[in-house]
Amino acid sequence: MFIKVSKVVDTINNSFHKELRIKDLAYSVNLSRTQLFKLFKEELGISPKQYLRILRIKKGKELLEKSRKSIKEIAHQVGYNDDTHFMRDFKRIYHLSPSQYRDKYLLNYDRENETNC
Repeated sequence: MFIKVSKVVDTINNSFHKELRIKDLAYSVNLSRTQLFKLFKEELGISPKQYLRILRIKKGKELLEKSRKSIKEIAHQVGYNDDTHFMRDFKRIYHLSPSQYRDKYLLNYDRENETNC
């Protein structure tokens, strides 16, 4: 992986919960937005913005499984300014709303624990 792309990936992984602008990420590795987009796409097959969105949704999914926080709290914790966008992106990736996913996950978790007892 190109060192510059690797540095941007590290920054995204460590700061996904903050407001990140692609132009600032590009600037941090002395690239234009266009250059960063092209290199990112070549290396990972997706844009930096898509990578950030997927990471945020993945982290949100983990929080849905491990916490009782509200969807709104989780959305903000993983870097979304509003929960509507989080819910839309979550459903686009997992084909369930965050609350449907949590209900399904908890139901399966409860069933597994009943059979292990």
